[in-house]
Amino acid sequence: MKKASNLLLTDAMGIVDDTMCPPPTVRPGDLGSLLDLVATPLESGGVLALAGEWEDLLAWLRDCKGEVTTGEWSARVQPEDVWIRWQRTGGYVIWTVLPEALPVAGRSHPLIGETAQATAWNLHQWTKATDLPWVGTPGMTGNQLLIDRTPAPKQGTRAPRWNTPNEWTHGDIETPYSRAQWSREPGLPHIHSYDANMAYLSALLVLELPADDLTHHHAPPFDPKEGGIWRVQLERWHLENEMPDPAGYAPTLPDGSRWVTTQTLALVHALTEHGDHMGYKILESWTAPARRITRQLAEQLRDIITADTTTPTLQTAARRVYKETYGMWRRRGRVHRPDWHYATIAMARANLWRKMWRAHQQDMTPLYVETDDVYYDTAQPDWALAAPAGFPLDATGRKLGSFKPGAAEKETS
Repeated sequence: MKKASNLLLTDAMGIVDDTMCPPPTVRPGDLGSLLDLVATPLESGGVLALAGEWEDLLAWLRDCKGEVTTGEWSARVQPEDVWIRWQRTGGYVIWTVLPEALPVAGRSHPLIGETAQATAWNLHQWTKATDLPWVGTPGMTGNQLLIDRTPAPKQGTRAPRWNTPNEWTHGDIETPYSRAQWSREPGLPHIHSYDANMAYLSALLVLELPADDLTHHHAPPFDPKEGGIWRVQLERWHLENEMPDPAGYAPTLPDGSRWVTTQTLALVHALTEHGDHMGYKILESWTAPARRITRQLAEQLRDIITADTTTPTLQTAARRVYKETYGMWRRRGRVHRPDWHYATIAMARANLWRKMWRAHQQDMTPLYVETDDVYYDTAQPDWALAAPAGFPLDATGRKLGSFKPGAAEKETS
C-alpha cells in the first residue's frame, strides 16, 4: 500500500487518496489494531474514513465521554463524535471519520462526495493543495493549517500561545456593521449593493495579532504595535448622519466606556490625528507585542480560491475554512484566542470603513451596511456606473480588494 494522507475503507474496497486498492487482507478485531495497520501508509498522519461495516469499529464510542483508549491509541471524545483525533505514544496522530454520519450529525463537510471514490478524490485534492490532510470541521482544518504554517519564531521570540489562560469576561467587544445599527433614509430612486470580496480573508492577510498572553496596563498611551484590547472613552462620532461610527456599535459599559481591539483604535487614532474624529481616552488595556500570525494561512487559502485550476469543491472548502476558523477562536479548543477573533472582525470592518470614507469624500454616502455588503442610493440605474470611487468591481467574487454587485437593482417606494 502506498504512502498516503487519506485512507477510506468501505465494505468492498479501500481507497488510498484517490487510488483504488484492496482493503486490508485481514480485518482486525479492534480499532487499535486497524490504526496500527494503517499507520504505515499514513506515515505523516492523516484521515482514516470508515464506511459500511467498518463503522462498527467505532460503534462502542457512540456513548463515550472523556479519555478513551484502544491498544496504544488514545483520544478525547464526546458522545456521537463523528471526527476523532487519535494519538499514539510518540505523538503520531490519525483522525477517524464516519462519512455517512456527517449529514446526520448536522456537520456539513464540503469535501464529502456522492460516492466513496468522490470523497477520496476530494480529500486527496485538499491534501495535494495544502500538504496537510483535512481534519474534522473547516474550522479545525484551518487551525491545523494555522499552526503548521506559522513560521518558526525568530531569536528572542516565542511561538504563539494558541490557548490563552486569560479569562475572557468582556463579551462581544467587536461586531460587524448591520442595518439595525446604522442606516439613513434613501433619497434617490435606485439602490445598488457592493459586496466586498472575501473581506475576512483580506483581514487575515494583514492582521497583526498578540502572540503572547495579554498583559494588563493602566491608562497606557496608544501603541499600534501592541495587539489586544483597550478600554476607552470615545468622543461622539459627529458624522453619524453621513457615515457609520468607525468604532462600530458594540455595547458600552455602565460608565460609558467600551472595549475595542487595536484594529479599531488604530482607525480612530488616525482619524483623530487628521482632525476627523473628536478623540478618545484610554483607561486600561490588555495587550502584547503584535506580529503577523495568520498571513501564511491566508495566502494559502487565497491561492486555492483564486487559482484558475482549482475545482469548485476545493474553492468552496477553502472559503469555509477561513470563515469558520476565526469563529472558533472564541471557543475553547485547540486554538482559544477570543482576542484574535474580535481583531479579525474589527480589521474587516475597518478596511471596509476606510473604503467607504474615501468614497464619502467624493460625495458618495452609504445608505446602510450589512457585514461586508454596502448599499448606496443613486440616480444612476446602472450598478457599474454607480459604483463608488475606490470600489473596483469583480463579478466573480474571487479578486481580493474588489467588490461584487450584490442584490439586483431595487426601486425605492
